[in-house]
Amino acid sequence: KNSGIFDAITIEEIIKLAEYCSIRTCLTGDTVLNENTRPDKLYIVSDGKLEESRMALDGMVKSIRIVKNGAIFGQESLFDCKEAGSTYTVVSSQAKIVEMDKDIMVEVLRRKPEGWIALLEKEYDQKCRLQRLWTLD
Repeated sequence: KNSGIFDAITIEEIIKLAEYCSIRTCLTGDTVLNENTRPDKLYIVSDGKLEESRMALDGMVKSIRIVKNGAIFGQESLFDCKEAGSTYTVVSSQAKIVEMDKDIMVEVLRRKPEGWIALLEKEYDQKCRLQRLWTLD
């Protein structure tokens, strides 16, 4: 619920939605999503910390940020089947990741379009952050 995109959804709807989600437990060093792969799920950090990183033009992996509870990633697939822009690796002792099928998430957002605004804001903020990071090189 604290991810922002579910603000327009009631608790009852979230409980129903949970039936279509899975929770994946990952350990330190596990990669949840690789850069340049096409995600078929939306990922939400339920517990733990992950490092978001990206391959720079010089071939070196650059750390972008640490994502925590409520962070969403994999949303690129909801917009136009784009490849993931970053790699997400667990840096805490373990992390619990909620995985939601892309088609289910699109249906939720179709019924509750307010969620699209929050998701678009997150996508825009991420693109701005990446642009600032790459222009520092």
